[in-house]
Formats: sequence, C-alpha cells, structure tokens
Amino acid sequence: MFQKITTVVCSLSFMWVFGLSVTHGQEIRALVINDPINVAKNYVVGGDYRQASVILEALISVTGAEKQFYFIEAAMLLAAILIKQEKFDNAKELYQKILVINPGNTIVRIELAGLYRREGNHTSALFQLELADLSSLPKLVNGRVIEYMQWSRRREGWKFRINFSLMPDTNINSATENETVNIFGRDFDLSDDAQKTSGVGLMSGGAAAYTHSLGSDTFLDAKLDGHYIFYPNNSGFNQGFAMFRLGPRHQITKNDEVSLYFSSSKQTFGGELYSDSYGAESHFQRRLNIKQELQLRVTAQKYKNHFDENRSGARYSGELTFRQYFKERGFLNFYSGMNIDDAKVEALSSKTYSFGMGGYYQLKQGLSFYINSSISAVNYGEIWGAFGKKRKDQR
Repeated sequence: MFQKITTVVCSLSFMWVFGLSVTHGQEIRALVINDPINVAKNYVVGGDYRQASVILEALISVTGAEKQFYFIEAAMLLAAILIKQEKFDNAKELYQKILVINPGNTIVRIELAGLYRREGNHTSALFQLELADLSSLPKLVNGRVIEYMQWSRRREGWKFRINFSLMPDTNINSATENETVNIFGRDFDLSDDAQKTSGVGLMSGGAAAYTHSLGSDTFLDAKLDGHYIFYPNNSGFNQGFAMFRLGPRHQITKNDEVSLYFSSSKQTFGGELYSDSYGAESHFQRRLNIKQELQLRVTAQKYKNHFDENRSGARYSGELTFRQYFKERGFLNFYSGMNIDDAKVEALSSKTYSFGMGGYYQLKQGLSFYINSSISAVNYGEIWGAFGKKRKDQR
C-alpha cells in the first residue's frame, strides 16, 4: 500500500572536521571525517551496513549543540539500515526518538506507520498518518496513503478492551451524625462498628466494539461496555453496569469526526437491578494540531429507578475534553462537564459540575496505564443522610 520513500532531510552545506570516539566490539577508533553522513551513505550504497552503522551510531550518540545538525538524518539512515536487516522494533524506537525532537517530520511518521502496518497494527498506523502533513508528499504517494487511511477507517472487525482498578472506600459515613444513610433510595442503619466494615473495592471492566463500513467515510458502530465493582468486606455495596451503543459515525474531514449513538444501559446495586435507561448521545472530535485535540460529548437519557420511583426521570449531560499528546505513547486529558438529573420529585433533582485531569501511557509490552482524578460539586434539595441535611437554597 505504501511506496518506499528515500529522501535527505537535511544535507550539510559545508565541510567540517570533528573527532569522535566510537566503541565497536572491543575496538576504540578515532574518526576524523569530512561530512560523515555522506561517508555513511557511501558505505550503504556499497552494501557495507556494518561500517555505516558504526558511523551513524557515533553521530547519534553525540550530545551538545552539534547534535541538532545531524541527529535526525543520521537516525533516519540508521533506521533504514535496521529495516533492511529486519530489526523492526529497533527502527521503531529510532523513529519515535526523532518525533520527540521533531514531531512534524512527515517522512518519519510515514515510515513509522509502515512499520505498524507491517505488524498488523492498523490502529497505530492510522494514528501516525493522521498526525502527518500529507500535503507535503508527492502526489502518487499521497494518494496511496489516503487510500490506506480510508481502508483502515472503514475496516470491519472486532476490537476488545479489558481493565482493572481500585475503587473508593465504602465508609462514606464518617462525616455525619445521622444514624442512617440513604444510598440509591434505600435506608441503611449505621452501627457502632460501621467503620470496621469499610474497605476499598475492586473493579473489573471491559468493552467490545464492531465496525461496519457504510461508505468511504461513514461507518456503523456497535459497542458494548461495562464493569463490576466488588467489595470483599461488604457485598451490599457491589455494583454492576452495562451499556450498549449503536449508531453511525462520519469522518467529516481529516481532522473532524462526528457520531450519533442510541444507547441502553442497566445498573445493579447489591445484587439487585437498580436502574435502567435508554437515550441518545452525540460525539464530536476535532484535531487542532499534531499534539492537541478537542472532544465534545452530549447525552440525553430517560431512566427508571427501581429502588425509588420518585428518582426516575430524565438525565442530561455534557463534557468537553482537551487532550494533549506527549512522547508518542501517551496523553493528558483536561475536562469539565455538567450532569442534570431531572427527577419526578423536584427535591430529588440535582445538577453536578465536574472538573478533572487524567493521564494515559502505553508501555512497549502492549500494556497501558490510565490515571484519572476529578472534583465535583452538587446542588440538591433533599435530605441526604450520607452527607448531612441540606436545604435547596444551599450549595
């Protein structure tokens, strides 16, 4: 799908002399070279990859102000040798180092995408191509890259994800003098040893998604995700959640994408069905540049509370997320949102405002970490035993 691109990123316009100490096996050699990049290229043309690698590794290892003059070209040439020798993982590491210094290097992103495509990782390949400035490519290459991107976006197939995490302590009654707490519409009596039964929970979750092509830029997505929270010391707090989404997704431009999903969900508490809902949600995503993007999510749902009918009603929410990518393997999320619960009984209605930040990082072994922190503020009018008595005019 890709046409191999051979290019010189930056060529030195002057002749210069410098000394380097290069370790190759047990031998130390002092190099005094005129334009060492061209010397390495001559070795490559002659098929002497070993000698070319010695020179290029020496150039890459140099630190200081001189590094910016030849690091990128030396690293690109060495990566090409590694690919020729089928050392694909080493080549990927070199390309990633180049992108840390120069994230706008289109050629490197194309080559890195080609390596991901070679191993069948089309998601990572597409990610690199979406960050590349394709307008700078030759017309023939540009067309083939776009053709691959369209194929990658509309490819049919399954995607899976699993995750595990720790959940907060169940002991939420340490700040109240009430003898009972009301949780999810049910009253719980507090005993003198309530704190002794507290404990953190364990959450396991996962997701499965299937994409079907409806055209070159339009797809039909089906997604199922859920989680289960288990408290070893207090099974009455165990919670389960599952949601199914189905709807179209459209790639407006290279940088803009919009989707509309119809959703249905169920939630359990203490082993019993707590609530179910159905509704719609819309997503809009815009890539601002190669390192930043905005995401907007708006939802509207009708839900029923099986523990307390008065809590049933409608729920509306919106969330705006700013994402900052870094080091090619991770990103930071900064988000703010609002959730409106419009219950049958006005006193049970509430508004929640939230702000937060999260971080994601992918390891070389294929594992990934996501850390999220948030703060929320709620206004309500009912008597919430777990948090003390509040009047509707208080915040």
